[in-house]
Amino acid sequence: MDEAMNAWMASAARWMAFRALLVGSRARLLSVLFVTVLAGVAGVTVSSGAKAQSLSNPIPLQDSTFDYRALSYDPSASGFVIQANGEGAQRYLYAGAYVFSNSVTIYGRAASLNLTASYASFPRPASAAALVTTLNTRGASGELYLGDYSVSDSVTVNYSGNDTYTYRELPMPATEVDFLTQVNTQGAQGYAFLGNVGFSLAGGGFSFSSLFVKNQGANDVFTYETRNSSATASAFLTQAGGQGLLGFRYLGDYAFATSRSVYVKNTARQDRYFYEALNTTSSAEDFLVQANAMGARKYLFYGNMGFGSPTPQFASIYVSFSDILFTAGFE
Repeated sequence: MDEAMNAWMASAARWMAFRALLVGSRARLLSVLFVTVLAGVAGVTVSSGAKAQSLSNPIPLQDSTFDYRALSYDPSASGFVIQANGEGAQRYLYAGAYVFSNSVTIYGRAASLNLTASYASFPRPASAAALVTTLNTRGASGELYLGDYSVSDSVTVNYSGNDTYTYRELPMPATEVDFLTQVNTQGAQGYAFLGNVGFSLAGGGFSFSSLFVKNQGANDVFTYETRNSSATASAFLTQAGGQGLLGFRYLGDYAFATSRSVYVKNTARQDRYFYEALNTTSSAEDFLVQANAMGARKYLFYGNMGFGSPTPQFASIYVSFSDILFTAGFE
């Protein structure tokens, strides 16, 4: 596996236009909404059997196993939508693109969730304000923003539920203090931080904004914290595990004056997170063997992370959950 390329594609896949792409974070940000949705993040009201699940009737996700499959990567947004819709109808959610000897797209499924998904693409707007206008129109129909699939196309997903979403954008903060003030202020209003988006300016240069989303059917409150970035996988497991016991989920590393790890907690729930690190795999076949074995143990693939510099050591990170009730809410 090309570790550097996969680290980049992982970042692009999960937040798409996230700060990691803009400032060179080593954050592992894959799985678009497979990890985030299945971690109770991307708030969808899902169905179990014939009965719709809601906040008052949640699904205990910690009882679920997970399985994965890999398909050929399609570089076009239209081709991706066709492929992803076929998989989504079978309850396999898009979980990112990876490079081995060839490029593949990974899809994952939670056995306990009767959750289907449909995907759509649209031309990428020319500004953050235009993007939010488009997303609010689509969000009213239940579409959740995934990010940019290419330089000219953005992608949304609609899950099998009745949730609607609203979006807002704010200027990207320049400092860690300002970042925490911004995300915690928005989080208190139920808006989850999706990441940063950048747009070129007519006179040259770029404009960057922070993007937030709120599930209108949820009562979420989000709290964000930062910690020192980890130099080794072992240090990461210690830090993320400790934060996970407090209900904080690892989001990724951000470049402020120094690199910092960001964690988020949905204070409306009682989530706990546990992490494991394994050696990275060199082929799609080996990845599927590893990921499906971990999925049978109720661990989701979080992605490949690089630790240390200037030559990072890579590890495949997996996350499991305890006391999680899958409900309509972001994280």
